[in-house]
Amino acid sequence: FEYEKQASFPGGVDSLRKYMARNLRYPPLAKAQDKQGRVRVQFTITKDGSLEDIFVVNSVDPSLDQEAIRLVTQMPKWIPATQDGKLVNMYFILPVVFQLRE
Repeated sequence: FEYEKQASFPGGVDSLRKYMARNLRYPPLAKAQDKQGRVRVQFTITKDGSLEDIFVVNSVDPSLDQEAIRLVTQMPKWIPATQDGKLVNMYFILPVVFQLRE
């Protein structure tokens, strides 16, 4: 709806993908044990764009979960959501994919 605007990562989806590709550190133990999967992280984007209440909703492995949390925690501020022209908090679930290259 025109009166609603979802929160977004600065620069959009492509910038978010680049941020994740540049900053994701595959945990060595998980790599050695061939652990792979999609960790889903939920967080709240606040009215000032900062991220709060960060937690894993779909776990794969403790070390991958921890890295996904670190990745989200270090993100820059997002562009906050608006509703009826006012800034509002918004929940977001971000999938963080851990895939070993063959």
